[in-house]
Amino acid sequence: RTKKDYNFFIKTYLAIYADSDCSYFQIELAEKVLKDPNIFAGVEWPREHAKTVHCCLGIPLWLMINDELDGMILMSRTWDMAANALGDIQAQLQYNELFKHDWGEFFNQGDWAEGDFTTRGGVRFLALGRGQAPQGARKNEKRPNFAVCSDLDDYEIVNNEKRVLQVVNVILGALMNALAIKGSRLIVENNRIHPRGILAHIIGNITPQTPKREGLY
Repeated sequence: RTKKDYNFFIKTYLAIYADSDCSYFQIELAEKVLKDPNIFAGVEWPREHAKTVHCCLGIPLWLMINDELDGMILMSRTWDMAANALGDIQAQLQYNELFKHDWGEFFNQGDWAEGDFTTRGGVRFLALGRGQAPQGARKNEKRPNFAVCSDLDDYEIVNNEKRVLQVVNVILGALMNALAIKGSRLIVENNRIHPRGILAHIIGNITPQTPKREGLY
């Protein structure tokens, strides 16, 4: 049931993050991501609607138990922020006794560094700072097939559209090209703090006359 029912999965294994049932839009996103191995999604739910919890923790773990995760890249404003977000996954894989009981041992002695670790099954998790090229993201024969860009915008970079577009180009170029060719998922999540920020350019509607990016969920 947990493989099919995202809400039940969250309430079963990640109860510390769930005071109540998931919202319909949180479930809808998770189901769309699982169903579409080539999804490109922009997530701009309001503040305190658990964007990071679902995109950077719940959904990747759900993909993992469904055998849909070969590797994950998480890009954030700084490497420290990305590594901290990946640390939540790392902690669940190492210390969540129910998850380990049902899905196996993931802790991999000797390959469990902060911001760059690989499970016993060969799934690598890699943290990147904003705009950092994902060189060497492949682990043995496995290329990552899931990436999340989380909280890339800040009140400094949005004042320089040239810098904003450089980050957008890294996402659409180097990051996308680092993912597996045969099926890869990409989520960009943040609050829209500026009409021409990174998230706004990814979604596309930077002016009322500009349409959203074609093919973006």
